[in-house]
Amino acid sequence: MREQRGTDVVKRSSGHVNRAERDAALRRQQAEQLLASGLARAAAVEGTGDSLVPSLKLTIPIEVVGGDDGAAFLASDRVIVPSTRLGAASQLVREMLADGEGEVVAKPIAGIPWAEVRTPYRVMPAALRDRLIDDAEYMARRNHVMFAAYYHYKVREGEDPERAPLPTPSGDGHGAHATVVILDTGLARTAAADPFLADVAASVADRDVDLLRISGDPSDPLDFGAGHGTFVAGIVRQLAPAARVHVLRVLDSNGTGLETEIARGFDRAIPLKPDIILCAFGGYSVGDIAPVAIEAAVAGVPKNVLIVAAAGNERQARRPMWPGGCRGVEAIAALESHHDGTLDVDKGESRLTWYSNTGPYVRYAASGTWTSSFVSGQEAAERETDGTPDWFDCSAVAGGTSFAAAAVAGAVAAELAEGESAMEAWDRVRAHTVNVAGSDLRALDAWSRVGG
Repeated sequence: MREQRGTDVVKRSSGHVNRAERDAALRRQQAEQLLASGLARAAAVEGTGDSLVPSLKLTIPIEVVGGDDGAAFLASDRVIVPSTRLGAASQLVREMLADGEGEVVAKPIAGIPWAEVRTPYRVMPAALRDRLIDDAEYMARRNHVMFAAYYHYKVREGEDPERAPLPTPSGDGHGAHATVVILDTGLARTAAADPFLADVAASVADRDVDLLRISGDPSDPLDFGAGHGTFVAGIVRQLAPAARVHVLRVLDSNGTGLETEIARGFDRAIPLKPDIILCAFGGYSVGDIAPVAIEAAVAGVPKNVLIVAAAGNERQARRPMWPGGCRGVEAIAALESHHDGTLDVDKGESRLTWYSNTGPYVRYAASGTWTSSFVSGQEAAERETDGTPDWFDCSAVAGGTSFAAAAVAGAVAAELAEGESAMEAWDRVRAHTVNVAGSDLRALDAWSRVGG
């Protein structure tokens, strides 16, 4: 075990101001990278886990609307249209691109009454997009980009994975009656040797493998969102060791994913007969209007399925983060906790983390900090705070509302009894809460076994 490196920058700094400044700088840096390189096809969800797209230069161009605080990100080579308008919309695009400007692709989005029209990897002319969106004949909507990592989870310096060993699997039967489907960055191949995730890794499809690095070179640092889905799945399995867990890749290894691919992820989830669907990601939308493809996909999920999502790590309460803000989704805020996910409670009250979003769409909060399954490799430089990138080795300590949402999913899975719905188990879990200091939110203790 190596000597611990670095110091805790958060404690050394002068409070929230420095952390907020670093967060803003990180958001700007990520926005610049997205604008420069788009959504990389090598790690895009339409590919597979075993082979990279031949050209790493094929990327979906990204447009940013708004400033540092809650900017909305859009795929600027495509729009979403009602299925009934697909023919008219695609015809208009072909007519306006009649001078041979390239390919036009038009196809339905599985599981919802919406379709996608795109000019692959080339920015659709602004005048064309505006007409499709503004004209009632086409009723087009923007295709937003969601994030697991841009709205980032925190890995504090000095908490190297060697100093954060995984807990010992309990071997209890909690979760035996539950199926949890996780929409995320996929699952790392290395999870095959993980004490919590080996059986999950054994059945993961190629298309659902977390590629970890866009470059494909294992000597390169990890991508910005690499390992996120593996970390989330590890939390669920710690709480519900016997649960059936499926991890579907809807985000790339930088933690970014198209609204339409997330909608397709919901469609892929439903045949797996989930009790719980976990969306440990989020993003803002233009005008704070619910992204249409995600909203439609959520509406198509059976009502006895619990959908849990991250509230977001932007320390704001003004704007909804999607899909957490959608009707029928429980958005979860993050509470201060110890590294094993136990709540930090003082005089009967828990405390929100400094970074957690809140707002009218957020009703519950859970432990935000966990030690969980991760991946091996050097951290992305963008995450670095003390000048020395840390080396992760199969486990790590991290915090964020993604992991609070995972804690709720795991707690409900552990509580689910034979023959009942997840909504019934959820009602029991949320009936046992503690206060959150200075907030109307209710705190859920993920480790509390309501049913004994």
